[in-house]
Amino acid sequence: MIIKQDAKLLLIHQINNLYHFAGGIRNLLLWYITRFDKHVSMLSNSKVLGDCHIGNHVIFSANSYVIDTDIPPYSIVFGAGPDITIKPITPQEFNELTSSMFDGGDD
Repeated sequence: MIIKQDAKLLLIHQINNLYHFAGGIRNLLLWYITRFDKHVSMLSNSKVLGDCHIGNHVIFSANSYVIDTDIPPYSIVFGAGPDITIKPITPQEFNELTSSMFDGGDD
């Protein structure tokens, strides 16, 4: 995995098994550009795979994942890819949902 921290791009490479030949597996190295905007919250075991653009103020629920999907700003993502649900939220809802994640309280 290659991460350039000061940029808005996150470069990830993945090894995919492409096909079998002569009794072995041939691997193809594919490069994807996964773009994360600001204030993205990823809860336990959530994943972003492939060519995705994740907008500002997005929350990934626990155990959710997306594959080659763009997520609009101010959204909550539920489910596992391709059967995902993207629920739009308001800025106020985002602030209410994420405020307890960072204030250290148990409320």
